[in-house]
Amino acid sequence: MKYLALPGLLIVLPLAGQTSPVPISVNNQVLAAVRYDSAHTPVYVEIFPNSTYKPDEGDASNAGTTAWAAKQLTHGGTIFVHAGNYTVGTSITISTAGTSLICANPAAAVFAAAPGLNSIMFKIGWAGAQRQGMVVRDCGFAGAMGSQTSGTILHVRDTSNALIENNFIRFAKQFGIVLEATIPGVAVQNHLVGNSIYECGSACLEILGVTTDNIVDRNTIGGSDFGDHASPWVYITAANGLQFTNNHVWGTDHNEGLEFDAVGKSGVLISHNVIETVGGSAIYFNANESQIVDNNFYGTGTWSQGAYAAIELDQCAGMLVSGNRVTGWYTTQDGVRMDHGASESLVANNVFRQLTGTAVSVIGRDATNNAIGMNVYTDVGSALLNSGTHTVLAATQAQ
Repeated sequence: MKYLALPGLLIVLPLAGQTSPVPISVNNQVLAAVRYDSAHTPVYVEIFPNSTYKPDEGDASNAGTTAWAAKQLTHGGTIFVHAGNYTVGTSITISTAGTSLICANPAAAVFAAAPGLNSIMFKIGWAGAQRQGMVVRDCGFAGAMGSQTSGTILHVRDTSNALIENNFIRFAKQFGIVLEATIPGVAVQNHLVGNSIYECGSACLEILGVTTDNIVDRNTIGGSDFGDHASPWVYITAANGLQFTNNHVWGTDHNEGLEFDAVGKSGVLISHNVIETVGGSAIYFNANESQIVDNNFYGTGTWSQGAYAAIELDQCAGMLVSGNRVTGWYTTQDGVRMDHGASESLVANNVFRQLTGTAVSVIGRDATNNAIGMNVYTDVGSALLNSGTHTVLAATQAQ
């Protein structure tokens, strides 16, 4: 065994070919442990909590911190975080392709923002080029809303085939998760799955830039106390082929549940979600040739009774809106509202209940060539408002 001695620090170096954990210790307290491959390249770093010798997990110059561990994995690998509390006072960047940040348990291994961290807690990717195979899984993250002036928990940039899974994200001063493409076509086939994002100052989830074929599935996004009363819970721009499925979005302190503002983009699937008690519309959608199917909406439009639609289609073409259940609880005005040139779309096989306004509303003569098929309604103000042109109507029946 070889040793490298520094003042107050003992690093045990392995022999060639050794793969067992090599501890990084200070005064007999283990801060981290490193495993090497046969070429003596670090491939696995374990992180242990220690606020005395690691007051800032973002200090890459301090051996044993999370930021230090990320710099060791020059060819990718795994950072495994043991249960405990980890304070982050400086942004941590993980930019090597194939690097995974995996924690013992999202309720027990928690990264907490220091009061002065008015920036991003974790930057994933951020290399100015595509990075593939990044993973963040089973981790807890907590912002410091009361003392931060800004702050994002996870900002994933220019990644492909990344997996952000089963994380607990709480109290982001601004954004919980941001997935971004700064180069068109780079952010491809990323998966955001099974995360819980709770109480964000701004949008809890943002997808920005020209992204392609990403999946957002089985996430819970909501809260009731700390929103800015202006941002949507989920904000998405310029996304082609996105699948937004099986998510639960809820809470009164944000505007829309999902704002999809991507003029000219297409191939989006919004399916099997539950969106409830949001301040404005459940979904504001501005894209083409996409599907909003088999979702459940409850009690949306809570900010102003009778002012919002559950589904608002704006400048959309070639849409299918089908199989949705809208229960307004008398706070929602319209079930589906088509406006500002919405065209060549089909609204059929939906169920509308307890609306103060209209089940399906087609507004403005520039809304053209739409088809309103069979829908079922009960306890609504009216079944159909049609100011559009060339609209094909089928029977809409009361329940």
